Amino acid sequence: MKKKLIIVIPFLNEEDNLSLYKNRIEETERTINNINIEFLFVDDGSTDNSFEIVKNLSLEMNNVKVIKLSKNYGSHYAIFAAIDNLKECDYFSFMSADMQEPIHLYQDMLTKFNSDSNIDIVLADRQNRNTDKLSILFSKIYNSLVQKYAISNFPTKGVDIFMLNVNVLKSLQNMNIKNTSIYGNIFNMGYTKEYVPYFQLSRNSGQSKWTFQKKVKMFIDTFVSFSVVPLRLITILGVIFSTIGFGYGLYIILMSLFGNIVVEGWSTLVALNTFGFGLLFLMLGIISEYIWRIYDQINPNKSYIIKEKIGFDE
Repeated sequence: MKKKLIIVIPFLNEEDNLSLYKNRIEETERTINNINIEFLFVDDGSTDNSFEIVKNLSLEMNNVKVIKLSKNYGSHYAIFAAIDNLKECDYFSFMSADMQEPIHLYQDMLTKFNSDSNIDIVLADRQNRNTDKLSILFSKIYNSLVQKYAISNFPTKGVDIFMLNVNVLKSLQNMNIKNTSIYGNIFNMGYTKEYVPYFQLSRNSGQSKWTFQKKVKMFIDTFVSFSVVPLRLITILGVIFSTIGFGYGLYIILMSLFGNIVVEGWSTLVALNTFGFGLLFLMLGIISEYIWRIYDQINPNKSYIIKEKIGFDE
């Protein structure tokens, strides 16, 4: 009996690319013919004709399923929505709607799995980047900081495409973590990982929906979820400025006792107060990020709402 691979395709307003996806699915099936493949599209709040395109595709092809989310939650939550609604499969991966991954990459990842039964996760090691310089710079800074202060085994070049076996998939299904990064969870679980190299293709049509705002949120989510560094930084700054404050206060007391104090330093006092209060509010902001996430985590509601499912056996 053939094993089963499920490929998730999260999308947001990708009607031009999705209109070509039938050919991509057929090409994938021809390239990888030693395994049963199911394609699960997740509509992450599209406002164009994307959902109707994949809905019609599911009527034409019996190995296509669709999940429609109620609004745009982000690609990571779209993938988690797919994970939470899977029942049986041997391998799990995802594919971008813009078709930047060569199809042979998925065969290469399966081949890597077959080479060693101890492998739990296969990661695609991208050898190039078809994106703007600002995005490349952000990725380098993000990857470096995450590796140094949050997840020590996080790859220097980052990660985008992966393939998981059923054990890792079940672990993810048992999690109910909100405001997090799926990549961070994968690297933080301790499963055995291997890499296969690939060259990213140019985007077929349209522009990336991975906005700067979403990148900043991912940066914050990663550090709050997987690192204690922000809180320790607050503690260190608190100790430093408390020491300075106590030292300055002692200096003022001694100067007053010996009668050497004069009414000076108004500008210095205002500058110190302004800086101190600014630092205090920054610390409160960081603590608030943790408190809000604690509240959101204990909230029993899901991080996403599914509006419609097509092709599932209820």
